[in-house]
Amino acid sequence: MTPSTWNVITTIAALTLRRLVRGRAVWISIAIALLPVGFVLLVHGGHKPVRMLIDLFLIEELLLAVLPPLFVASSIGEELEDRTATYLWSRPIRRWAVLAGKLLALVPIAVVLLVAGWTAAVGLELGHLPRNLASLGAVAYGAVAMSLVAAGIATLVPKHGMALTIAYVLFVDLPIGALPASIRQLSMMHHLRVLASLPSSEDSRLGAAIGIALIAAVWTAIALWRIRRREA
Repeated sequence: MTPSTWNVITTIAALTLRRLVRGRAVWISIAIALLPVGFVLLVHGGHKPVRMLIDLFLIEELLLAVLPPLFVASSIGEELEDRTATYLWSRPIRRWAVLAGKLLALVPIAVVLLVAGWTAAVGLELGHLPRNLASLGAVAYGAVAMSLVAAGIATLVPKHGMALTIAYVLFVDLPIGALPASIRQLSMMHHLRVLASLPSSEDSRLGAAIGIALIAAVWTAIALWRIRRREA
């Protein structure tokens, strides 16, 4: 009897979570997610609140460049390198179900860790929970989008997916986003800053949300195309 696609996705998600819990990646990720809290403890009171939030969000952008690739790119890359996916694809299941199962398991963890770290850091600095819900939404939205970017890059270069995703953000996306020109619309991090309503910008938050969605959609399409083209 051929299993349904949803059953395949949930089974792969469960196996992925089981493997994750047995490893050290979760504890490493928690420590990374709490780096903004450490920053607040070191410089608390040394900046004006608005300036501090901007500096904290810069750190959060760096975490967005690290945590989703740590979860998603490494897991997908390992699956492809170990040829576990090849075995699965030899069975009567849809190829994209493997990718969907991985994302179903790992994306919520990345979102929770990043949002929790941001909430704790802002709460510690301001003395209350973040009232700027736009920043919370931007962190969560960015975590999902970066996970899709990481998935796309990992299907292209499985062995070095995590490192290349981080390099892409640090040396391509962030520099482009810092340029005072229309090319910065190609930068996910620029759109996240607009979406978080932290810096002054003439760009609209709706346009930023659409920009992030388009960038994530391109990388998702690359991931699906690459999986279909990969040899079984």
